[in-house]
Amino acid sequence: MLPLLVIYEIGAVTVLADTKLTANQMLGQFFALFGVTGVHLPAIAAAAVLLGMHLARKKDPWAPEPKLYAVMLAESLILAVPLFVLMTVLVREPIPGASLSSIDWEAWRKNMVVAIGAGVYEELVFRLVAIALIHLVAKDLLSLPEEVCTIAAVVLSSLGFSLVHFTFLGGQYGFEMTKFLFFTVAGVYFAAIYLGRGFGIVVAVHALYDVLVFTKLAMG
Repeated sequence: MLPLLVIYEIGAVTVLADTKLTANQMLGQFFALFGVTGVHLPAIAAAAVLLGMHLARKKDPWAPEPKLYAVMLAESLILAVPLFVLMTVLVREPIPGASLSSIDWEAWRKNMVVAIGAGVYEELVFRLVAIALIHLVAKDLLSLPEEVCTIAAVVLSSLGFSLVHFTFLGGQYGFEMTKFLFFTVAGVYFAAIYLGRGFGIVVAVHALYDVLVFTKLAMG
């Protein structure tokens, strides 16, 4: 996670300028409720949460494992491809053709930073935090069966993930049912990966999926 956080935070200052990720803004607004503000506060919070999880598990190793990270990256790329294919089939956008020489590389670099940031912060908000909170309410307050709690957490977090992509909640798209359904399915897919393979994998899958999408758009 650390390289992704560092790349995004540097890119957010040097490349994105006034562009703000919706999930990142949500975290900033949450901290503002307590009178705490800062450009890099969401990144610090993300690092603190992950460090806390690492400490809580106690048996997690502290030594870097480069071979493991390489395998995780390969697995994440493989898992990103099915969602990319589904997007290509369902969400067809009229994109003018472009040659490699006509690509706006400045815009492409900006979108790469956005892709990494979306992978980190959307997964932090809608998987790591939302699933845990919804499960907590369903299990401890409503005393629902474990299976119901898990399904409710996945479905509700996925609906929230889908909705924030639309302009009435600060996203970039006007509402369309096809896109709403696609983003909801994507949310369920990411949730399944998170529950089955962990937070690091789902962040990389999300980021790599966005990299594929933005590269496709840049190449027409």
